[in-house]
Amino acid sequence: MSIAHQARLNIVRTARAVGSVHFGGSFSVVEILAAYYAPVAEGRQTFEEFVGDNLLILSKGHCGLAVYAMLAALGVISQEQLATYCKDGGLFIGHIKRNEALGVGWSTGSLGHGLSVGMGIAAAYRELRLPRRVVCILGDGEMHEGSNWEALLHLSHDSKLPLTIVLDNNQFLSLGRTQDIRPLEPVQDKIEHFHIPCVSIDGQDIAAVTEALAQGRTSGRVLFINANTVKGHGVSFTRGVAKWHAKRASEEELQLMEAELTGRT
Repeated sequence: MSIAHQARLNIVRTARAVGSVHFGGSFSVVEILAAYYAPVAEGRQTFEEFVGDNLLILSKGHCGLAVYAMLAALGVISQEQLATYCKDGGLFIGHIKRNEALGVGWSTGSLGHGLSVGMGIAAAYRELRLPRRVVCILGDGEMHEGSNWEALLHLSHDSKLPLTIVLDNNQFLSLGRTQDIRPLEPVQDKIEHFHIPCVSIDGQDIAAVTEALAQGRTSGRVLFINANTVKGHGVSFTRGVAKWHAKRASEEELQLMEAELTGRT
């Protein structure tokens, strides 16, 4: 089973014990995370070596379960540790929390802050001449926050930073389609008008995301990756359905998810 499938199964099984989780955005970001952690999954680096080179800021912090589920799929944390998610005294809370050992660079959840923080950390790495790169994952909904555009305005004048920005452009906000509520498109044209290099890819294609992340690492400057994804990707009845942004799934729904993800349907 691929780490992407295992991560989604981990999300579903964690939800059974917790209740309501952010299925939609957690599912859509899985392939992005699988590509990000590919050096570990493929045995090219130990996890400790990898986080020594890379810092993750998940600006869409409400989907932190996807990161923890991926780390469990990689064997970085145990299933028993993952099972403490959102429980009293547990190791992990609903919104992702800064954890240097796990390579998580900032506690997020108030949308729109991650890019500014990531930009500052990347600037510090440059000044200190540290060979480390920041990868900041945004959601399309939080692109409605002005702080992101202020950060992009700064980056248009200071783009030689070790920073890769990945937009999980899953086309949905919590209540409906992004284009119906407050359109963002054309994203690539807007980013390029800031004189920031931008590539648009299929964000559900791990190979495409891996190639784009590699381009960022070798560029020596900022790269914006517009990863076109699908909210709720990976399970047929959660794909492109607004109510799965955050929802308490019934036991029947959880069993259907597991059946699809394990190929029993």
